[in-house]
Amino acid sequence: MRARTALIVGGGIAGLTAAIALRRSGYSVTVLEQADRFEAMGAALSIWENAILALRDIQAADRIEAEAAQIKGFAALTSTGKPISGPHLTRQDIGAYLPTRSLLQSALLEQIPDESLRNNALVRDIAQDDETASVTLQDGETLSADLVILANGIWSPQATEILANTPSHAGYGGYLALVKDMGDTHDGIGREYWEDGQRIGIFDAGQGRRYWFYMCDEAAPHDNTKLSLDDIKHRMEGWAPEIGTVLSGTDDKALIPFSIHAKKAPRKLGKGRIVAIGDAAHAMEPNLGQGACLSIEDAVELADIAANCDIQDILPTFEKQRLRRIRDIVKRSASTRATVHKTWPLPPALLRVIMSRIPHSISQSIMNKVRRVT
Repeated sequence: MRARTALIVGGGIAGLTAAIALRRSGYSVTVLEQADRFEAMGAALSIWENAILALRDIQAADRIEAEAAQIKGFAALTSTGKPISGPHLTRQDIGAYLPTRSLLQSALLEQIPDESLRNNALVRDIAQDDETASVTLQDGETLSADLVILANGIWSPQATEILANTPSHAGYGGYLALVKDMGDTHDGIGREYWEDGQRIGIFDAGQGRRYWFYMCDEAAPHDNTKLSLDDIKHRMEGWAPEIGTVLSGTDDKALIPFSIHAKKAPRKLGKGRIVAIGDAAHAMEPNLGQGACLSIEDAVELADIAANCDIQDILPTFEKQRLRRIRDIVKRSASTRATVHKTWPLPPALLRVIMSRIPHSISQSIMNKVRRVT
């Protein structure tokens, strides 16, 4: 009996993880990446316990656990360092980590043979019938497979058309950076400092480095790219001392701008033989640190389903297993925005007061549910 086949559109975190997982499930896989080479975009990202467990399932967690900085917990604080929530501690027997994007990408790529990877593969069209699914590239070449996996990110035109969940601006954006050679140690607790309309997060990136991001309200996409590092330093005057230390150690050239866009919680995850995963299906606001994590979960669970179902049952089973969790986390990620950014009727300061009075055991339980840790 011939091996089942899958075409994966997009070579980011979701696509590469899917390639590893599907190959382990017996599929012949081709990853179609439009860029001329695989290049990590961004500085670092949080990989919480749920994603580590998924990576372990496909034996792709070793380098992350060996080389990335461990996240021991997370705390939300006022601008001067007064606790709002947390610290929410991670399970040390599972672990959470902050790999650089280049480390995560490298760890995934080394699990995939070169012959399964195609660059300069810009997709023009996707089609399907009762027997197969096909992808037509910009140069006219058509490839066919049993499954097509859309893993080409938030701006995927194919996923937007099939799922009808167009990305929209969330009303805030900013910069992120990786600071090298801080020359000190860190307790492993990630911290976010919040004030009305602004927040800054600082995480240990290992080897004396820090990863930080700054976000603030913006009326239109990319408005905040007009800010300079000096502007951010000025805005952070009077905030907790570690912020000034990290910003002072940052080179202007290290700044990476971003503007937050997201999709509404999806009501479906594909059509027929075409399945969307990761940001293509459910790009969310970054407030729970679960964007990459859910992408990894998607890929591993899809591969498990694909190994044990008839082709026509893969998508319905995937939706049954994934949609409720995906929708819950997308909505939670959006609602958490209200504690900082001025996008809800209640003032953020009032919401932070309410949040600070929730018993820690309850808020820890909520975070454990998001991260699937009991």
